Formats: sequence, C-alpha cells, structure tokens
Amino acid sequence: MNEIASYHGIHVNQIRQWRNSFLEQMPLIFAKENKKADQMKAEYENQIENLYAEVGRLTMHLSWLKKNLESRSRAERIQMIDWDDKELPITTQAELLGSIVLVCIISLSSFC
Repeated sequence: MNEIASYHGIHVNQIRQWRNSFLEQMPLIFAKENKKADQMKAEYENQIENLYAEVGRLTMHLSWLKKNLESRSRAERIQMIDWDDKELPITTQAELLGSIVLVCIISLSSFC
C-alpha cells in the first residue's frame, strides 16, 4: 500500500479507509445486482405466463371453430353464435365465424 500511496501522492491511511470501506460495502453491490436479476426473472416468468394464457385462449378458439364450422351455411353459422357464452364474447364468435356474420350481427339488417 505504501507504493500505491507514494505513486499517486495519497496518504496510506486514506487508501486503507477506501479499502476497508470497499470491503464492507462489496456485498451490498452484489445484492443490488441480485435484486435486478430477481426482478428480470419475475418479469420473464410473468411474460411466459401471459403467453401460455394466450395459447390457451387461441386453442379454445380453434376448438370452438372446429366444433361449429364444419360445412355450415351462413344462416347456420349465424345461429351458432352462443349469446350466453361467458368465455368467448359475441364479437369474437362473429369474427371467428366470418366477417359477413359479424356485419349481420352488428347491423341487424334484413338482407343477411
């Protein structure tokens, strides 16, 4: 430490204080990095959870379509809309059945 102090023109006691301070606070530096890593991990897990939820929603939509769209006419597709379904909103059902059905439901026109 004497060499470092004389080379930089700093008193040896000052270097000792800096060294002791660093050694005392070093675990805190790594703890902050661990908190950041934990936060990034939590955000990543939340994103994965959201993606699995989206996959589940899309799977439900696909199953609903397979069940309801096989060789159906437009009139039959309109009748397939489940007005009481809590999981799949009416607008989503209409979009899945086709844009013509969606227009018919929204406008309730007589030409459909």
